[in-house]
Amino acid sequence: MSIETNKAAVRLFYEQIDKRNLDIVDELVAVDYVGHVPGFEDVTGRKGLKDLLVVFHSAFPDLLHVIEDLIAEADKVVGRFTLRGTQKGELLGIAPKHRSVKFTATGIYRFENGLLAEDWIEYDALGILNRIGNRNVGGSPSIIKPSEVIDLGALVTEDLPQGTWGKALLRQFGLKKQNVFEVIRWAFPVAQGKVSGSNAYYTLFNHGGPHVDAPSHVGAGGGLDSYGIDAFYGPLKVFDVRGYPRGRSVPTSVFQGKAEPGDVVIIFTGYTAPTGEIAMPEVTTLTNDAADFLANLPIRAYGTDAFGVDDIPDSKMPWIHHAFLSRSIPVYEQLCNLDQLLARKQMFFVGAPLNIKGGDGMLVRPVVFIAQ
Repeated sequence: MSIETNKAAVRLFYEQIDKRNLDIVDELVAVDYVGHVPGFEDVTGRKGLKDLLVVFHSAFPDLLHVIEDLIAEADKVVGRFTLRGTQKGELLGIAPKHRSVKFTATGIYRFENGLLAEDWIEYDALGILNRIGNRNVGGSPSIIKPSEVIDLGALVTEDLPQGTWGKALLRQFGLKKQNVFEVIRWAFPVAQGKVSGSNAYYTLFNHGGPHVDAPSHVGAGGGLDSYGIDAFYGPLKVFDVRGYPRGRSVPTSVFQGKAEPGDVVIIFTGYTAPTGEIAMPEVTTLTNDAADFLANLPIRAYGTDAFGVDDIPDSKMPWIHHAFLSRSIPVYEQLCNLDQLLARKQMFFVGAPLNIKGGDGMLVRPVVFIAQ
C-alpha cells in the first residue's frame, strides 16, 4: 500500500469515528491490532478498540477530531489532531460536570497488509482530567512548587467598602453601614498570674473589597454553597484591556484562540476607585457577545479589578453578571495587583470564599501561583 493510501485510511477512520460509525474498525483495522493509549491498558483486537471508543463517546458524545497534519513514511503515518468535546458521561470514575475541553493529540499509526496494525497515541491525559474537575489521577499528588505567589486580596478595614464603591454609589444603593470589628478581650487567672487574649465579631459588607458572587446575587440560582470547591480554582489567563473605553467595550476577539474551556479568565482594566462625595465608579467591561462567548466555552470563573463586571449605567440590568452566574460560573470583582500578572505564563488561581449557606457573595483573598 502507498503512503498516500495509508494517510487516506487515517482520514477516513476519524471521519467515520466522528459520525459514530464503529463498523469502520472492521474495515480498516487488523484483527490482531494493538493500541497504546495513556491512562488505559494496551488495547487489543477490533473489539478492544471499539470498546475504548464507546468509553470516550459515552463520556464525550460530541467529541470531534480536527486533523491538523498527516505525515507518512514507509509503513507509518504520524498525525497531529485537535479534539473538542463536552463531558456528559462518566470517565475513569469522574462524574460528568458538562465541561467542555479542547486539547491536542499526536498519533503514530503502523500499517500492515493495508490495515492498521498498531498505534501509539499521546495526549495530555492528566491535563484533560484536570479540566473536567479531577485531581491527582494516576498516581500520587503533584507537589506545587511555584516560583512566586501573587496576592490578589486587600487588607480588610472598616472603610474598605467606601474605598471600592465610593460614597455616592453606596448612598444610591442604600448601603449605609461600613464594616464593624467588635473585639472582645478576656483574661483568666492562673497559678503563674493570668492568661489573656481576645475573640471578635466581624460584621462585613460581602461585596466591598475583593469578593466572589454567587448566582443568587442576581436571582439566577443558588448561593455560595451551591458551588463545588473546584469552581474556585483553575489555570489562569489574564487579559490587559486598559486600551478599551469605559462601558461594554471589550470584544470577543480579545479572547478568541486564547481563552480555553476550564480557564479562569480575568481582565485588567486599570480601575481607579471614585473619591469625593459625588463621583461614581467608571467601569470597562465585556460586550454581551464576549460574555456569552466565554460563558459558553465554558470558562471556570471570570474576574476583574473593576468595581463590578457590569457598567454603572446598566447596574440595574446586570447582563454580564447574568451571563456567567446563570451558568454557575463564579464572578470575582475588585481584585488587586493584576498588573503583577501581565506577561506571566503558567499561572494557577485559587480564590475560595467562606462556604456561607445561601450566601450571595463573600470576601476572598485570592492568590495566584506562578510556575515560571
